[in-house]
Amino acid sequence: MARYINYKNFETPPRADSSQELVASLTKIVTGCPPRNNYSRHDLHGLYSGPTSIAYLFLALSKSSPKLIIAHRNPAYWCRKYLYDSHHEVPVTPSRCGVANETLARLAVGAVVEQSEILVDLFLRFIPAVLAEDGDKASNEWLYGRAGTLYLLRLIRTYTPINPNVDEAITAIIEKILLEGPPWLWHGKEYLGAVHGSIGIITQMLLSEPKRTMQLKWLVEKLIAAQNPVTENWASSNESGRDHLVQFCHGAPGFVISLLAVRQHFAQDSQLLEDIDKAIDLGRNCIYQEGLLAKEPCLCHGATGNTVALDGKRQEHLMRWCQRDVVEKGLNNGVFRKSDDEWGLLCGEAGRSWGWMLAERLGKGMIGYSDI
Repeated sequence: MARYINYKNFETPPRADSSQELVASLTKIVTGCPPRNNYSRHDLHGLYSGPTSIAYLFLALSKSSPKLIIAHRNPAYWCRKYLYDSHHEVPVTPSRCGVANETLARLAVGAVVEQSEILVDLFLRFIPAVLAEDGDKASNEWLYGRAGTLYLLRLIRTYTPINPNVDEAITAIIEKILLEGPPWLWHGKEYLGAVHGSIGIITQMLLSEPKRTMQLKWLVEKLIAAQNPVTENWASSNESGRDHLVQFCHGAPGFVISLLAVRQHFAQDSQLLEDIDKAIDLGRNCIYQEGLLAKEPCLCHGATGNTVALDGKRQEHLMRWCQRDVVEKGLNNGVFRKSDDEWGLLCGEAGRSWGWMLAERLGKGMIGYSDI
């Protein structure tokens, strides 16, 4: 089965109005997946999917466009509604502490929404569990591991009153991550990409504590050097050596998004800055050629996430394939393969909303990863 769609086999869809696409996408969420009073544990996956992920989308929208009206209500209203009574005490362990952890994600988003020092303190009480020893089970990557905790702490630090314990927690987690690698292993392999691998871990450390720039410089250089000059892509792991995946999770999109986020920290190193820009340019070539994925457009493993790594006309061109009529037609005729998550942030409709927010300049980077 084909992994990506060749543009040449299809007529380019006409360009839709991005503001109308955004409102339509958000309206589809609140009407098709309205907030509920109760959720099962199966529904709750932090910022990855489920009500907390949708709440976070509306939180981001409330920061950039607070007066936008969706189904007669503003973004702050919908954010609170999706947070309502959705909390389950999901365990926090060194292998389950990333952005997909419902307990940590909901506490972080709730702390921002409520401007609550109590919720910040409740979050910080889990830091010993994040730092605990867990042998080979411990994870340092972004989705399930400690790098994801760094993002959530950065969210708290950005939007809540100053709490020195937040910075202390960030430092402690970074020290723990560096104690355990590199290499950092996930399921026994040294993954390289944004979601499970080295570039994602490094990005979260640099964005959370920029003073680590010189300490981590050699790792950035090493990962840039790992780009395949022929395919212009990166392998998913050192063990596989295969670079056939072009999506946020694995390959050029996640690398480009990461390099764009950390680039500013190397402004004084002209050679490294040149290498970063070259890697971004090559990566974008790869993304544009193979980034229209056969999977339903979404952030994690679909075309919407790949648009985040592009700019200008190439970004606008790829977003045409994420328009609601194009997606619906593609699902009906089998051009796109349906995602297993219809509504959530990383794999569903909420992620397409983020794509249209970027098109309207109502956000930057990858939400939940490099947007703050």
